[in-house]
Amino acid sequence: MGFLLTDFVGDNLGWTFNFVMSQILFWVWAFPALNDYGYDDSNKSPSGSIESGPSGSGVGIISSMLMVVALLTWFGKLMSYTPKTA
Repeated sequence: MGFLLTDFVGDNLGWTFNFVMSQILFWVWAFPALNDYGYDDSNKSPSGSIESGPSGSGVGIISSMLMVVALLTWFGKLMSYTPKTA
């Protein structure tokens, strides 16, 4: 017998919240910064700040690592999930 994704989400609200928030953080802040400036110190914003890169704010690399860890953890829990029997 299968299970519904809603059963998994209901039993793992905290992990699901972490997964969703990490996706939002990456796609709203990190991806645009990496897309516009790359991970290089020589690409500066119009204000002169380093948006991404080794000397930058860290939004690209930290958000990427957070997203990958949350994705792998959530997906691993999903694959090993066994629904509670009533």
